Amino acid sequence: MTFVAFSILICIKCEMMKGLILQLTPITKAMADESRLRVLSALSLGELCLCQIVALLELAPSTVSRHMGVLVGAELVVTRKAGKWTYYTLNNTRQPGIIKHTLKWLEKVREDDPVWLADQKKLAVICEQDPSELCEITYGKSE
Repeated sequence: MTFVAFSILICIKCEMMKGLILQLTPITKAMADESRLRVLSALSLGELCLCQIVALLELAPSTVSRHMGVLVGAELVVTRKAGKWTYYTLNNTRQPGIIKHTLKWLEKVREDDPVWLADQKKLAVICEQDPSELCEITYGKSE
């Protein structure tokens, strides 16, 4: 291999790494918060509306909305609007390898986590409630 060919190969590899790093940055930011990890774990069980996530995390709706924005921005989560309701699910449609591996890693890590085990029990109760009632509790009015 000539020096020129080797240099071109190195440049191509550097560009690929740069792309990977740019893709990895929002994902690592999203994964750097316990609340967002809890949301990702909860969404692995299925779609949730914002009020259900607020009830799970016991945080202010504005704080949860900010967390959800980070997860959506990292393409880990997608939204669906239904009237006034916003629903969230894991991004299963367009999963670059890095996102797929991140979610698989989270699955393994949380298996014996006491917070996750408690969240599962709490989610079972939350999901039995009517979302409009949760919304009324969260915002003080029916949405």
